[in-house]
Amino acid sequence: HAAALTSRCPGVDLEELAALVGLAGRNDFTPCTASGGEEGRLRRSVFAIKHVHDTAGRVLAASSYTPAGILRSVLLKVAKPKDEVSSDLLSHVMVYINREGGRDWTPRQRAHLGAANALAAAMTNKAIAGWQQHRGELTLECMQVGPIVRQALATVFERLHGDVPLPAAMIALVAKGENERKSQKQARANPARNDDLCGGELRVKSDIAVYEQRVVLALGETKLRRGLDRYKLACMSAAACGCLQLKILGECKTTQLRHVFGKCFCGPQESLFPIPLVESYSNVIRLYYGKTVHDEKHGHCSHRVGCFFDLTMHTWSDALLALSVMQAAANDVFTRWQRMTEFELSAAKLSLPNLPTLRQAPTRTYHHSLSDQPSRVDTTPDGGASTAENNPADSDVAALKAAGVAEAAALYTRPVVLYEAGATPPVARGPRVYRGTWKHSGAARDVVVKVVSRRQAAHEARVLKAVSVRPEARAIQVLAQIPINDNGGDVGLVTPYCSGGELFRGAASVHDVLRQAVQLCKAVMAWHAAGVLHLDIKPANIATTSTGDVVVLDAGVSRFTKKGSATVRGAVGTPGYIAPELQGNGRHAAVAACDVFSLGATYRAALDRWVRRSQRLVSKSARLSSLRKVCNSMQQSDGAKRPTLPEVLTALNTLLCTSPHGGSPHNNHFHG
Repeated sequence: HAAALTSRCPGVDLEELAALVGLAGRNDFTPCTASGGEEGRLRRSVFAIKHVHDTAGRVLAASSYTPAGILRSVLLKVAKPKDEVSSDLLSHVMVYINREGGRDWTPRQRAHLGAANALAAAMTNKAIAGWQQHRGELTLECMQVGPIVRQALATVFERLHGDVPLPAAMIALVAKGENERKSQKQARANPARNDDLCGGELRVKSDIAVYEQRVVLALGETKLRRGLDRYKLACMSAAACGCLQLKILGECKTTQLRHVFGKCFCGPQESLFPIPLVESYSNVIRLYYGKTVHDEKHGHCSHRVGCFFDLTMHTWSDALLALSVMQAAANDVFTRWQRMTEFELSAAKLSLPNLPTLRQAPTRTYHHSLSDQPSRVDTTPDGGASTAENNPADSDVAALKAAGVAEAAALYTRPVVLYEAGATPPVARGPRVYRGTWKHSGAARDVVVKVVSRRQAAHEARVLKAVSVRPEARAIQVLAQIPINDNGGDVGLVTPYCSGGELFRGAASVHDVLRQAVQLCKAVMAWHAAGVLHLDIKPANIATTSTGDVVVLDAGVSRFTKKGSATVRGAVGTPGYIAPELQGNGRHAAVAACDVFSLGATYRAALDRWVRRSQRLVSKSARLSSLRKVCNSMQQSDGAKRPTLPEVLTALNTLLCTSPHGGSPHNNHFHG
């Protein structure tokens, strides 16, 4: 077979192939260290935790030495990814691998190799291209998720769960009601002790789950197209990790072991997590890791989730790469599960008593309000059929069609809200934003319609009118206000659809990134000059036109200032982009520095996304490193230490003037 392989592929180096096969199962990897601009980004992610960072690096490195990785490496020596692999060539390669070292492999390795062989035989480039055309989730499960995700997990673990709730495997923490807090007669709630929180069993149905000895070891979600499954995975990861942590805390109290560390009352940190969190849709596969960050200093413990593998598959080589990473991730979590201490394994078997069952609330929509709570809520009956009469989305679409907006479709998926089984379902608030074609004055235009209360519409229109007198504010234009229903007084704000996407999305070079950054900085300065604080600057609220010019959207929570400040109540804005001084309950004084923080966070998020989408390693560019430093200075916790917008603009203009137009992420060289 070696001779047959040589005759079929002249020039192939058999010694090199033998060396590749001999590397199977290698796991002696030295964790890499972040450098340059990556350090700042890692500090704010789950990968700032050394254990998570090292685990992700070990999995990615080990993927090359899994059976699927070995098969892929050998095939790439004798075939090109753009060409289909013939069954004859695949057969010769498989026999060669088995004779060179496969016979000495463990049963699990041989099973992994068999799965890789089956995948290479079935996953032609033509078949992979067809994944994007599938019309059924079950079909995608069979074609993509089954042979890549499920097969890798099933080879390592005895059984998989799918679309069934995992009893006693997950919990969620929910805020206690006011009456319940009063009944406890607490003089003062202690946030560090979670006095305002209570537990509940989270009855979710993940598409894929590995559940052994009352411990969740892997989770997966599948959709035809990208939705919000990553958030569901993050919630399930937090719940599964929290469940194990609570059991460890209970075991500590039973055995009288130390369970308070500074202001952290979570008990000794569990050692199992992160576990593989797999998101699959169309021809894309993503792997996430999640871990709870314990804060002994302030008691603000939180669960973080981040993506460490993101692949869009086009060829058989891509499919084998995805399988190799899944095999490595499955092997790794199995090994860490086997190494859990007897104390943790014993704790995992405990039951969490007196936990109510939590269920998902039915779909709701809400109207934006100037206050901290929605002004009015529309609901559908619990479990009832969705009709135009009781479903606001349907009535919105009907009203928009009557007003000349055709083919209106919702832009956002409504959130998931949990409630205790048997209780009155709570409100799952969600936005009412639609995209459609507006036919007006004989012309058709692609538009976005945001449905809000009449009071809210008047506020947004007033804000946008105030800032639009300054062209440099780049505020979205309100084309019309459409009455949605006469009884409730809802109004649809019609605005142009921006086809360029989010900030930096269509940037072809570093120069384009800096040009948009300068435009956005000038725009926010113009809003402030008009006496308005935006207070909700984030990537989703910054769009670009087809020519790459910035447009500022959504004045829903904007405030007019008096002497440079505005009083707000509660946390105004979007988590992750809210300045620290505006977080928490009570009244806060919002100033320009609050928008500086949000702008810095927006720059950073959009920049990281642009770099990830680039096809070259542009992250080492000196200009991008300098831009990240600007972002870091804008996100300082002390508002007084943040640079002013004029100072930010000066720094951006300096970078822009030194940025060559040829700095495209698709070029091979970048001049630092």
